[in-house]
This record gives sequence, structure tokens and C-alpha cells, in this order.
Amino acid sequence: MISFFDRDTNTVVIYYTDRNKAVRLSAAKQPKTVLPPGGDAGGVDPGKAKVLETVVYDGVRCRVLTVRRGRS
Repeated sequence: MISFFDRDTNTVVIYYTDRNKAVRLSAAKQPKTVLPPGGDAGGVDPGKAKVLETVVYDGVRCRVLTVRRGRS
């Protein structure tokens, strides 16, 4: 699969090489500012994070956490 995003027209084209077919999608208008990963975590208190479980996803050991925003 090959995908292409044209920012000028906000169009995404996905080409499926094994089927020789393509799909064109119109994307929503993108915001001028994009937050970095974790950039929307404002108001999260890391001290209130609770570990729910430790599991393996795709061979990677992960901790599943729950956090609350604000002070409640």
C-alpha cells in the first residue's frame, strides 16, 4: 500500500499495489498548529496515574495506565 497526502487540496490517495486499485479521500481542513505527541496532556497530574495492568502487545511489554485531568 502506498499513501499520498496533498496538503494543497487536503486529499489523501491510497494505492493498493496488490489489487492495482486506488482510493481518493477528502481530508478535513487541518489546523495551523499541530500538537506534538502528549501535547494535549494539559491538566494531567502524573502523580495520580494508576497502573491498571501490565500486558504484552505485539511482543512489547506495556503498562496500561489511567490518569485524571485536573485536581479531582
